[in-house]
Amino acid sequence: MSAATPTLSAYLAALPGGIDANPTFVQKAAVTHSLLQHWPGLRDHTAGLPPPLASLITATPPSNVWIPEVHGMSLWLLAWDIHCGGDPHRFHEFSMRVNRSLLQSPMYRMVFGVLGGRLTVRTIGVAWSSFHRGVVQHLDLDGLSATIRLDFPTGLVPAALAPSYAAAYQAGLEVAGIADARVTMVDVGPTRIHYSVAWQS
Repeated sequence: MSAATPTLSAYLAALPGGIDANPTFVQKAAVTHSLLQHWPGLRDHTAGLPPPLASLITATPPSNVWIPEVHGMSLWLLAWDIHCGGDPHRFHEFSMRVNRSLLQSPMYRMVFGVLGGRLTVRTIGVAWSSFHRGVVQHLDLDGLSATIRLDFPTGLVPAALAPSYAAAYQAGLEVAGIADARVTMVDVGPTRIHYSVAWQS
């Protein structure tokens, strides 16, 4: 890797086992397909990457295949470093586009498009297991608000990527037609992230 990928380099250096860390924590390759759709130029940045990561970019498995969570995180960090230049606003906008595209696919749009805010948030809670295994999501609903907590091994989800999960929740609510939803990061730590979600409809 190079000086152009400082966040990715620091992430992998801090994980015991680097790119091979936490192999039982996985995510669906569908997320990678959506990321590549919105950043096709990613394929021009494989030089110097760990072989498993370069292979994921050049020979992406089918959408329903499980890939290591660390590999998926690493692709998002490449987007943070290179595609978005470490700019939080650009990264948020990119994350929103990727997640909207994923959740507007026929299967997910059918689910989210017929539910109100409370049921949509609950459905997002259930849908988590469709995209991730290992990282645990805790959902607590209270009227027109909810709190969400993600628990994971130390360092698995880097702080730089916390906004991408907020964007995923926001995108799910927007696809459902809940335009007034607000997703706020409450706390970001080495083993958990807290979000607050509120809506009016």
